[in-house]
Amino acid sequence: KSPALEPFFTQILAEFFNPEEACNDLVLDSLITLILTHLVRKEGVVLLSDTENLRELLPRVLNYIDTNFRTIQSLDEIANYFGYSYNYLYKLFKTYCGETLQEYVTRKKMELAKKMLVEKTSVEEISTELGYTSPYNFSRAFKKYYNVSPSKIK
Repeated sequence: KSPALEPFFTQILAEFFNPEEACNDLVLDSLITLILTHLVRKEGVVLLSDTENLRELLPRVLNYIDTNFRTIQSLDEIANYFGYSYNYLYKLFKTYCGETLQEYVTRKKMELAKKMLVEKTSVEEISTELGYTSPYNFSRAFKKYYNVSPSKIK
């Protein structure tokens, strides 16, 4: 419960309800929680003062990506898995990790691809392993990331 927000929400709720009947502490707390939860989860509002949740959420997101980056089809998949909006995770990740979710997933894929190329794995196998739709798309992404084609690494 935020004392600073209580008058604001009480005033808003008074427009819709009789304050004596509807705005007791329990109802007010519930509505504030509901509104803030909606703002965080659906609208991507980052409440950066909630450091306890950040300490728990970020390592879980990083672990999920590290474990599943080969098969992640879209970044919405990550957000949905944790029950947050993509915008929320994007802002949180960028603020505390210094790179976007996309940059992180791409870096993980490219690091593994480079390692596999050094081990003489074919471009076709790597593109399949990392979820690219074709060897051409993988080669293009690799060249964009490293400024060198995969064939030069081999």
